[in-house]
Amino acid sequence: MQNQMPKIKQSLVKMASIRSNYNNHKYSLVDIIHLLGKKIQTEYITEFMFNNETYSSLAPISSENIFSPRSVIIDAGNPPVLFSDILLPLSEKKKVNLGKDIILPWPQDRKSLIECISTIGEGRRGGKWRQDSNHRIELWLPIGVSWVFGGNHSITAGILQGKEIIEPENIYDISKVYDYVKCDGENYIRKQDGTIISPVNNLDFAVIFEIGRLLQKYSNHFIDDKDIAL
Repeated sequence: MQNQMPKIKQSLVKMASIRSNYNNHKYSLVDIIHLLGKKIQTEYITEFMFNNETYSSLAPISSENIFSPRSVIIDAGNPPVLFSDILLPLSEKKKVNLGKDIILPWPQDRKSLIECISTIGEGRRGGKWRQDSNHRIELWLPIGVSWVFGGNHSITAGILQGKEIIEPENIYDISKVYDYVKCDGENYIRKQDGTIISPVNNLDFAVIFEIGRLLQKYSNHFIDDKDIAL
């Protein structure tokens, strides 16, 4: 953790700058989420394709590893509150843009990814990218981040082409988590008693998480044209 301290300090400075300069500008906050989310996305895809040693050192890109397991207790009251208890499922339909929105795939087989990139797309053997039953994502609002639960390699190929859309299998509003959890750049912490829930495994996502807290004050948490998540 000693080596992480400069990065943590940088993350806190970044968050302080966002609070002071962008807190009253919804569109700016959404743009910063895009900036940081695309950085995470690009880092993972690039390292997977070109640097296997570095990629293997990255935290697996799932909500349970980047944030916290759903079974974790975020308030030890009576009864205790689990993270899963405050995930609010939304029935509304949304579409996520593969090129514009933040989707975080976790490809594991380089050969499969190369095959998908080589064959999926207009003018290629597999034709243009289209969603099928294997493509499963979950969208978190208000931060507009989608986690991939199926079709990691072909979804990655779709992201690289940046043209198509995908419908989430599940959409959750995580706004209630901010009543129970805060982040200091090093750990996610229970507000109830100050105990640690989990360490920060990705500093950029930690900043995105805290930007979500700022976005709560807007009745419309995200830029929404009724088709696109963010």
